[in-house]
Amino acid sequence: MMRLVATFLVALVIGLVIFLPVRTVYGWVAPADSPVTLHGLDGTVVSARVNSIAYQTLTIAEDAQWTWRPWKLLLLQFGGIVQADVARGPVLGEVSVTPWGTVHVSALQGRFNIADLLGLAELGGIGIGGGANLDVRSLKLSSKQFGAVDGTVTIKDLAWAFGPKNYELGDFEAQFVLEEQALVGTLADTGGPVALEGTVRVDPVSRSYTLDGRLKLRSSADPVLGNLISGSLGRPDAQGWYPLRQQGQL
Repeated sequence: MMRLVATFLVALVIGLVIFLPVRTVYGWVAPADSPVTLHGLDGTVVSARVNSIAYQTLTIAEDAQWTWRPWKLLLLQFGGIVQADVARGPVLGEVSVTPWGTVHVSALQGRFNIADLLGLAELGGIGIGGGANLDVRSLKLSSKQFGAVDGTVTIKDLAWAFGPKNYELGDFEAQFVLEEQALVGTLADTGGPVALEGTVRVDPVSRSYTLDGRLKLRSSADPVLGNLISGSLGRPDAQGWYPLRQQGQL
């Protein structure tokens, strides 16, 4: 009898929690000084929807939806499926969090227009266009530190609009892994007028990044493109490679 009563009480508590309005739950757990704000939050813990998500004053996602995956509780995780429009591009993936604050992301995929992404970063006027695909197979984040990273960013048909003409740059790829608590991406071209190789390193603790690479124009590149690149990167070396180095804060 006592076992039945205990089971009933546990089921009652779980039912009350998961069917609470998600706005109430968010009010309990959201940090008061968080730079992220949710607008139009509606639904329950089981299924919720957000009209828009903003970082400070910048809208970073719209029409976000959440569907709970209760089996994640067996892994001591509270998680589910998240989908949203980021810079007018669809994003879909699994996100979960542990009781000790570790965030797990898996099977996250997104498809974007580069011009829209640059517009999100307030860089829409630089004339870069093309398509980008995001594939995050695994990502673990805890207290501003990465615990695991396995992802790829693919760029197709990258082009630079300068004056009345579009200059084709080609296709590129960045493979991201974790090295000594830093996010490290290996950069390479996958075809096109511009050859690229190098690495980009992002330190989440210091919020700094370092880009170290080089690029080279192939014979299929527009001759004018060399003059434009020289104006930004300087003269190439004897093998035709332009140095590509930059560092800064995020």
